Amino acid sequence: MKMKPLTLVAVVASFMFFGQAHAATQNVDGTPISNVDDCQMLTANVTVRLSAGVSGAYNCDDTANQMLYFGTCHEAGSRADREYKCKTADIAADSGHLCSGKAVDDVVTLTGRAAFLGNSNGGVISGLNLDADACTDTTIATRVTSYKSDIESGQ
Repeated sequence: MKMKPLTLVAVVASFMFFGQAHAATQNVDGTPISNVDDCQMLTANVTVRLSAGVSGAYNCDDTANQMLYFGTCHEAGSRADREYKCKTADIAADSGHLCSGKAVDDVVTLTGRAAFLGNSNGGVISGLNLDADACTDTTIATRVTSYKSDIESGQ
């Protein structure tokens, strides 16, 4: 997957100053994310511009964890095998997360399509196997919602 990792890190970092928020997963479409209507955890409006072929979604959650969840994928992303070191633990084995059932610092191999997900708790960006799913706005929104649910339920 040819993404600009620093762009994703910058986007997640820009969401790290929070108050309260909106709870529905929304796709990123280049229009400003309002700190009043969309994500009250933001200290100012944020405009996220994604490269051609990249889909993104976010979820601002003011209920359980006061966190922002964000994910991206690329429609023509790499399908080559690549290794990642797990930086999170206690993720349910059935969550679809790349490090499901693994310990911190375990090395895992991702094969095929991938999405990258992160949240505002510690700034960790992790890979998620998309399996046979194409990278679309619907796919990434669904994966961000599932990721949020897994984190909030302690998986």
